[in-house]
Amino acid sequence: MKNLIPVYRLRNGNLDYKEFNIPFAFGIVYFDEGQYLFELFLENDYPLEHVLKENKNTFLKKYAFLTAFLDSGEILKASKILPLRLQPSIGKVILECLDRVTIENSIDDKDESNLKESLKQKNLFFIKLEGLKMSFSNHTEVQAYRNHKEISWHLLQNYHWDHSVCVIKIGGVEYKTIWRKDIDEEIIIEFLFQEYQYQSMPYAVFTEVKNDFISILSLLNGAEVRVREEYTGDYFSQPKLDSQIKHLYSFRKEKPKSFNTFIPLDDEWFKG
Repeated sequence: MKNLIPVYRLRNGNLDYKEFNIPFAFGIVYFDEGQYLFELFLENDYPLEHVLKENKNTFLKKYAFLTAFLDSGEILKASKILPLRLQPSIGKVILECLDRVTIENSIDDKDESNLKESLKQKNLFFIKLEGLKMSFSNHTEVQAYRNHKEISWHLLQNYHWDHSVCVIKIGGVEYKTIWRKDIDEEIIIEFLFQEYQYQSMPYAVFTEVKNDFISILSLLNGAEVRVREEYTGDYFSQPKLDSQIKHLYSFRKEKPKSFNTFIPLDDEWFKG
């Protein structure tokens, strides 16, 4: 826990167990080399010592579900929460997330069944992958001028092969994607909107094929590929990725030790 980076401030939240729940007044979310940690400060009158005495095994060994508001008004939800450190005398607990953190803008629809059905219809905009090493087959065309005359991009020395366009076919439906790198040198896949014969990618469709999709990429890569972030909902923004609903996966970042040399994902022979 040496590289803790504070990323969110929480207020008015709950740790929910089947047997009981623990309210907290505020908290801080930290990012620690790929994993999300929570430092929570409980309500002043909450009898934490008594609750621990009555439910010690549940608190220490069973997963909790965390919900809270961010200072910005968004809702944060986190699953598979386990405690790391307890300080009952001051009402403070530190926990880790072993699954994912979801951040979404408030939704007025209070009907849970309607909300779940609505989420199934959301489009997937971006996913961020971790561990995939690949070169790109497409370049962004650069327009440059010298002495009021355009220079052909073929003569430029600083153009970059910065993306690949790929069509993914699932159940007879084609989805067009753009693969590129972010500032961390990790791969971002952008799922484009409906155009010509291509369709927008529903988030529900992606979740159905996600495990197979990542397994194929890992095989081609020769090293494990994992999804770090997913962006879905009714809207998005870029170049700084954001969307109505963000799923942020919590796991330790590990650099692959070797890659597949037989399948040329990271070779430059296919450019053009």
